Amino acid sequence: MEIKLVGLVSSVRETSPIQWSTSSVIYTAHPTSPLVVGHHFSSSKQFILPSSSNIIASPNLFDPPSVISVCQTDDWLFAYFPRKDGGEGIGCIWDRGPQIDSWNVKECWYFEKAAGAVTAIWLDQPRQWALSSMNTLSRLPPTGPNFFISRPVLVLITQDMQIHIHLFRNYESTIRSVKRSLFSQEHSDHRQSTRQCISASISAGYNEVSSIVVATHCRRMPPLSTKIIPPAPLNFMDQSIPIPVNAQVDIPDQRPIDWESWGEEATIDVVDIIFRLDNSLMMVAHTTSTIECRNNQITDIRFVSLPPQPQSSGKRELNQSPSIRRAGNNELGKMFLAVTSLDFHEYSTPPTSEVTLYPLNPVNPKADFPNIVFHSVMIPQATSRVFDSGVVAHLESYPYITQSSTGLLNAYIINTGPSPVKTSERNKTNTIGSIRVLNVPDLTDNADWQSVPVKCNPELTGRTLPLFGCISPNNRLICILSSSSGVSQPSLSRLPVPIAIDHSDLWKSYIAAQLTKAGISNISVCDLAHTLTDPRVSVNDVSDILLESLRLGQKTGVSYNPIYDLLGICVEVYRRQRTKHSKDESDKSMYKQKSEVAHDIFSILTCWSAFQQCLDGEAYDLDAVWHLIATSTWIVNYTEKLMTTCVLSFEFVGDPKHAESEAAIVEKASPCLNTPAFLLLCYPSAITALVKCLKHLKTFRNYLGSFPAGGDAAHMAQTVLVDLIDCSGVDFGALLTIFEECLPLLSSIDATEHQRGLTLCQPSPSTYPYLCKLLHKVTQTSGVLNRSALLLKASDMVDGIMRLSLGDSGPQTVLASPFKQKDEERDVVTKGVLTKNGPRDICLRCGGKTCIDKKNTTSAPSALQRWDFWERKWFSKCICGGVWMRTNTATMLQPA
Repeated sequence: MEIKLVGLVSSVRETSPIQWSTSSVIYTAHPTSPLVVGHHFSSSKQFILPSSSNIIASPNLFDPPSVISVCQTDDWLFAYFPRKDGGEGIGCIWDRGPQIDSWNVKECWYFEKAAGAVTAIWLDQPRQWALSSMNTLSRLPPTGPNFFISRPVLVLITQDMQIHIHLFRNYESTIRSVKRSLFSQEHSDHRQSTRQCISASISAGYNEVSSIVVATHCRRMPPLSTKIIPPAPLNFMDQSIPIPVNAQVDIPDQRPIDWESWGEEATIDVVDIIFRLDNSLMMVAHTTSTIECRNNQITDIRFVSLPPQPQSSGKRELNQSPSIRRAGNNELGKMFLAVTSLDFHEYSTPPTSEVTLYPLNPVNPKADFPNIVFHSVMIPQATSRVFDSGVVAHLESYPYITQSSTGLLNAYIINTGPSPVKTSERNKTNTIGSIRVLNVPDLTDNADWQSVPVKCNPELTGRTLPLFGCISPNNRLICILSSSSGVSQPSLSRLPVPIAIDHSDLWKSYIAAQLTKAGISNISVCDLAHTLTDPRVSVNDVSDILLESLRLGQKTGVSYNPIYDLLGICVEVYRRQRTKHSKDESDKSMYKQKSEVAHDIFSILTCWSAFQQCLDGEAYDLDAVWHLIATSTWIVNYTEKLMTTCVLSFEFVGDPKHAESEAAIVEKASPCLNTPAFLLLCYPSAITALVKCLKHLKTFRNYLGSFPAGGDAAHMAQTVLVDLIDCSGVDFGALLTIFEECLPLLSSIDATEHQRGLTLCQPSPSTYPYLCKLLHKVTQTSGVLNRSALLLKASDMVDGIMRLSLGDSGPQTVLASPFKQKDEERDVVTKGVLTKNGPRDICLRCGGKTCIDKKNTTSAPSALQRWDFWERKWFSKCICGGVWMRTNTATMLQPA
């Protein structure tokens, strides 16, 4: 069975835009309505961006968006909605709020008829990091111009051969727009056809701080102003005098219209756009080259930029790379233009694809622009490759630094031959294509990288064309979207990895380096966590990868906390995926405990930071007293829960002072010492934070208790906190003393063992002797724990009575009780009780919820209270590092 490729060129031309943001949200066009749909990976949550008032007023007049572009920082998005009747389209810019689904329409404007947006790019982006073949990290140079007075800059290419620049100045509330023509105005006859851009590509080269390069592919269209004047009707009753033959009269132009020139051109124009930013922005367009292509149908044009190779010394051989020159002290990268075309062979054989790579060589600058780089297309040096057995659907460069000067290019190729026959019933998919890694610039298959098959449901094979794709932020997965208008759900496929590291210990180093790169780049690790949750990856392998990532992160010298990212990955891996893949109930319970202890460490650190923020010298901010009481309540409840685990889990086999050796202690007590909850007691940073929280708890209780009885509110706050601590089953003063006595014992344990325990989310065997001594003191010292108060709660005694109904009042009437219910849902950040009707956000990593009001973001920091200022730290991310999403967002989308 062969894939039907009828209308393939038109399907590619009418692109279905797809973008994968750094927050792991895949943005696609709604299949039938003028809407932008967001799919979060890997929670499967979906949402729709709000429409502008123009589209809401007339939604049936516009098609789904044909262009979607997301800023690399994931806080700006542009989409263009063409009009169904070919009239004025609409362009919209959104800016994002604290949640990944809280988008607001920032600007909206109309595009003139036949002047819609073709492509878009955001400039002034953060510098990226790249991975090398030695699994080391290198920071890439900046790309494109740097606009210091503006936030990310949007660049558009429109059908009327215009370039639009939209500036978001920091001191202005509105967006400033500048446009100019890509080419000089040509004097032509109005009867001749007009050019219309149908595809374009924009490139911002490495270290090219004043220019960008634009490539356009056009088609000839009938002139919009052409009117064919019909001849005057013959009137046999006309008695006027005939005009002599040699008389001078105005005769309408009867020259034939050049019908044959209409259609797609066989040329591609390359233009340099120079920016000069003084008091205002000025653009200068300089036509670089015109590329003559063959008669094949051009399906895609795309720039490929390669970063300059890192040098061990400051010298470079003059003949090493003729396409690289220096601009100032910064070395430029290489740039190529990849042109993909189709050949249908007059429909006698399956179609084939051809990819041609044109190098762009920096030339000597003009006299008027001494510091500006111009480019010349080296057409004779172009390389081509024909793919006889498939159609190239997507090309994208891979920022991977090789030991040679070659670059890498991911190519998604659709098979045009017969589909393979399934060899077993277990194989319920058909291979429809493959993803290969090509060398740049010779376009040969890279022998060091494996080819990965792309599979599809057999029922859909031949019915839908998976033409459109985008690669995940960490280059682990590719998202593929079908060309069918009725299919909006994207599918995923993994990307190739080097053969040398596949299924070996080097693979662990490769994934570890990817995790470190994502951490220092502030990129979501969802695609990497998806790899770690593969059932074929053991827990020990996950621990090795996380440990290697932690060590690599500490060597980068970048100011970020790798332990914080590592704990967040543990929460995501153990909670979200390990529980799904595990079939054994005991394993599920163990993974649940691992994710909980990692999240508990985050909570302890958060509570400590809350107390620190509200501490003013030796006093606490009284405006935040109820917030601090809620925090204190969580600390007390957690400490009681931890002490209960110590009492129930630890079966002491003897006094450690009279034991023969530490090995004997470990051997007898190890079955109860590997409990994940004990990690907080043996990891230095965690137990140090717990000690500081207990100190704040003691100080805060003494601070409130020292105030004289005042109004009802003050007296109630005093009573709640004093009863909470004094009626607890733990003597926090005695427990604090034991912790401080045992803390020095942790310094004698190797730091690697602590890190190993952190990656496994359970104590390492090296900490067992320390745990034995600590647990013995906690459980055996008189007066530290009140076991009856720990194991028997008043709420447990009245829990059954609370569910009793009264008389004939119905089952909904229950007894009121002064005790709170056991499973009271609390705010993951503030630790207060969640309100029933208030706004809620859910973390897509840990599942925690919060009621923090994120709408008040306009107040100056100096006008905020201490607690409000502390809450702002968690506006964009949860305490575990996960992103927020509103709980009222629709998760199921139906075509309109």
